Amino acid sequence: GRTLYSVPPPASGAVLAYILQILDGYRETPYAFLEDGVLNLHRFVEACKFAYAQRANLGDPEFVDNADLVKNMTSSWLADQSRAKINDDKTFDDPEYYGGHQGFAEDHGTAHASFWGPNGDAITLTSSINYFFGSFVRTSSGVILNNHMDDFSTPGVPNVYGIAPSESNFIRPFKRPMSSMAPSVIVNAPVVSTWYWAVL
Repeated sequence: GRTLYSVPPPASGAVLAYILQILDGYRETPYAFLEDGVLNLHRFVEACKFAYAQRANLGDPEFVDNADLVKNMTSSWLADQSRAKINDDKTFDDPEYYGGHQGFAEDHGTAHASFWGPNGDAITLTSSINYFFGSFVRTSSGVILNNHMDDFSTPGVPNVYGIAPSESNFIRPFKRPMSSMAPSVIVNAPVVSTWYWAVL
């Protein structure tokens, strides 16, 4: 009953759709919400591992042919395959189990806040300098500049998080780097006037 509207690569709308599609298979009825609890948090983390493993193959569609990968990531069959590999009793330390070819790393430097007013207004804000102290450059007014050029991959060089380079995200003139941002709106279909929201 709900429809997700999100953004294409180089943003991560397909990654969000993939995660939600995996989790959707755990609901007992179409409108049921997953209960808070350790098991569903475990399933969420595992779904994220499968989705972010595929994210490494995405890139700016002006330079990388993403169409088939995005189609697969937003399909039910790939989500079903991934869900079948989620073990409710354990996790796996092998990135290849999740379809990835590089390790996972801790994220730094981004903050997100969402606010919902009593009248239904929603405000979201995401800010990032990408890494501790950004580019290590501070303007005379005290603003620390970001180092989002590190969002690109450099051949043979891991990024500041230690993640191996992804050929789909190598830097080129006029190319946009991949982003984990996935601005999204979820509507309660078929009545478009009833809106849900999410920005990840």
